[in-house]
Amino acid sequence: MHEFHSQKDLTPCPNCGEEIKTRATVCRFCQYGLSDDIFRPCPFCSERIRREAKLCRFCRSEVVQQASWPADSATRVQSKQEAQRSKGQLFQLTDEAIDKIFTDNLGVKESSPPEEQRARGGIGRLAPLKDLPDSSSSGRIASIGKFLLDNRDIEKIQKLTWGGPPSAGWHSLSEEADIELKSILKPLDSSKQILGSVIIGTDNIVIAHTLPMATEAELVAVFSLASHLNVQNTLKMLNKQKLQQTVMKTSKNYLLSSRFSFGLLVSLCQVTTAEELSSLMRKQKSTAKRIEEVLKQQFE
Repeated sequence: MHEFHSQKDLTPCPNCGEEIKTRATVCRFCQYGLSDDIFRPCPFCSERIRREAKLCRFCRSEVVQQASWPADSATRVQSKQEAQRSKGQLFQLTDEAIDKIFTDNLGVKESSPPEEQRARGGIGRLAPLKDLPDSSSSGRIASIGKFLLDNRDIEKIQKLTWGGPPSAGWHSLSEEADIELKSILKPLDSSKQILGSVIIGTDNIVIAHTLPMATEAELVAVFSLASHLNVQNTLKMLNKQKLQQTVMKTSKNYLLSSRFSFGLLVSLCQVTTAEELSSLMRKQKSTAKRIEEVLKQQFE
């Protein structure tokens, strides 16, 4: 049996435009709620859900039933816009916020304008700085340092910074000694088979070299010292004598190494016979002894 309604009993749905009852609370076509007492916006996606619903059918988020929810459409649009603006800004901290965190937790005072520097003596040279820096210095880096280090660590760092590098264990080579070392290498490099030589310290630092410009002396030093030390450690475990010389053959050249007290003498050479190789090894060994005498006079 069909129901017939007059035009006064029907009204268009504001959402889909279909004719529905004037007193209807829900559109039977689009399920649009016409009463704020029945529907409310989801706090996560702002879609209209039933007030008694515990799970949003759009975003599948659990919602809590509360007495007061934004009812009108203007409030819902505003809450949706605020949710979009706040998205992705949960962990963004500004510089002012970081400064405030360290100021509140560490008691660091706010930075004040720098004072005028005091006039120091010493014209034409570096005047020694006798006073230590103020331990209560402000700034973000200083605040982070105080947050990570205690007072003892800060004092150690200040002593190392203001005391200068330690002189123990440091060797400086004079210009005369450098010239003398290169002059010692000249007779060895005068051989046609020798392409160049390099003197390496025990700390893997190149002291002097006569290698060609296309050859990187640092790479030759690292490779030679590492190979020499590996063989030396192996012989040490076997209770053999100390390693004096090594010969390494590459695809094109030979690499000769002679050990002395302060490091290694490495020569890059091209030989074709065993007699030439033996002669170059003797010549390199005598050159290494002369280099040892020069460095011994320089360092001791």
